[in-house]
Amino acid sequence: MTSPVELIKSRLDIVKVAQSLGIEAATYKKNICCPLHDDSTPSFRFYEGADGGSFVCFSHCDLSRKHGNDMFALVMAINGVDFKGALAYLASLSGVELSRKKKSPADEALGLAQYFFRKNLPESGVEEYLASRGFCAAVIEKFGIGYAPPGSRLARYGHQQIEGLLEVGLVREMDGHGVSDLLRRRLTIPIHDRHGGLAGFAGRLFGDPSHGDRKYMNSPESRLFKKGDLLYNMHRCRRGQTLIVTEGYLDVMALDQVGFHNSVCTMGTALTESHISSLVEFSDDLVFMFDGDKAGKRAAWAAATHLICHTDKPISFRFALLDSVDPHEYLSTHSPADMEALLDAAPPLSDFITREIEALSDCHGDRPEDLMRLLSRFEDFINRAPSGIFRDILADRVASITKAHARRIPLLELSSRDQAFIAAIEELASSFGYDSSVLSTDKSRITFKCDGAGQISES
Repeated sequence: MTSPVELIKSRLDIVKVAQSLGIEAATYKKNICCPLHDDSTPSFRFYEGADGGSFVCFSHCDLSRKHGNDMFALVMAINGVDFKGALAYLASLSGVELSRKKKSPADEALGLAQYFFRKNLPESGVEEYLASRGFCAAVIEKFGIGYAPPGSRLARYGHQQIEGLLEVGLVREMDGHGVSDLLRRRLTIPIHDRHGGLAGFAGRLFGDPSHGDRKYMNSPESRLFKKGDLLYNMHRCRRGQTLIVTEGYLDVMALDQVGFHNSVCTMGTALTESHISSLVEFSDDLVFMFDGDKAGKRAAWAAATHLICHTDKPISFRFALLDSVDPHEYLSTHSPADMEALLDAAPPLSDFITREIEALSDCHGDRPEDLMRLLSRFEDFINRAPSGIFRDILADRVASITKAHARRIPLLELSSRDQAFIAAIEELASSFGYDSSVLSTDKSRITFKCDGAGQISES
């Protein structure tokens, strides 16, 4: 019996796999720069073979030695996944169904639904619509776009798996009137978890809307589909590289089409702490690319309130706000080089926060009462940051921008029962010209507070 690995290798070609991973130069014809290490001289080559082909790095870099040299090794090295993750990725790419010891009704229902939506795509007009918006057939195929037809055709098609369809919410019971499809007349976008498992769908309205129809509709919350945890396209992204965070599915697809393969978005919700935790674990260079309109700015500020809690980590948080367009619209009138320049110039979190504070300060004028209220609001925001240099410098910036130099912003607290330690701190303060009498101590705590002019004051 042919194993899934053998079947995958018989269906796929390693160069095609490499191209799906973003290695645009992949070819059998010549050496290319190794995608697995910093390679200035082309030292990497693909070779054809009956088992799907292989690769060789003549520099013998660590990653190529670690994983081997077939298409599974390539996926493991590029995507930073284990063999199971590579198997899931290649099975999805090749259409090979992976057998499981115990496949749940929910998993079977999701697979059936994806097959049904894809089956209905050719006659729907969705491909022509996406082509008119600049998407090529390869991207439509790669992202598994489908179509949910009108009526309750999924419920009828999947009647033998109706319990699973009900569990994942793709069909609903109608108060004694049978069952009805959740997604109707919608372009469908499959959503995967970070390991490549199908978790649910997003449906974008296609055709004339009925009264009250929402533009986007997601699978309902379930054991597999949790909007607060899932990030669209995360399973295709490479670990350790710059990761772009956008607001929409089509933004991710548009970026991927022009070579920016490391991008994700949420399920139409604001970023959660769970999302941020996944992002900072995945990459140390995150670029948040939001629309430049009011909604985009609100989303960016909401993200900043989560990100500031992680400023003690060696991670770059950057913001690239577009001018009243989304990344998909931007790329319709700009080149990939323009996008690259925009990403390179994206300011860090501290500059984004400073700019927002400056804009709000300008709107509030110079009245002390308004400035104090504004500063109080930002004090709460800044105190979300862990103690350290980032919070110290940001506090100084806020005090300077709001012209409230006398306002005391807490910067550092030390707790100790060691009176010798407290005495040493007092002596250190004195060595910098501060009068030790301004330091407030008790049996267990010594607290420093510093205003915008750099003066230590009483706790």
